[in-house]
Amino acid sequence: IAYICNRNGSNRSWTWKKLCHEIDLFGKACIAVGASERSGVNIIGFNAPEWNIAFYGAICANFISAGVYTTNASDACLYVAEHSEAEIIVLEDKA
Repeated sequence: IAYICNRNGSNRSWTWKKLCHEIDLFGKACIAVGASERSGVNIIGFNAPEWNIAFYGAICANFISAGVYTTNASDACLYVAEHSEAEIIVLEDKA
């Protein structure tokens, strides 16, 4: 087992095979939406397996991952997005 986390009172787990598959799918999704090679992928969210899946998926697909603090104000998020040349921004949720 690569990851185990508790979601709404029940455990969810990822085997190493499932984790690698989801990392691969995320990278392919970045390519499929037409993002430019070596462009930025910003990831905003709390510590979770999905954060790592997006981070490593972007790197494996030849993008540049840039984590963004969840405590950043909107102007700070914009600054990171512009300076990392982000073409994809991954959000944990609408909030």
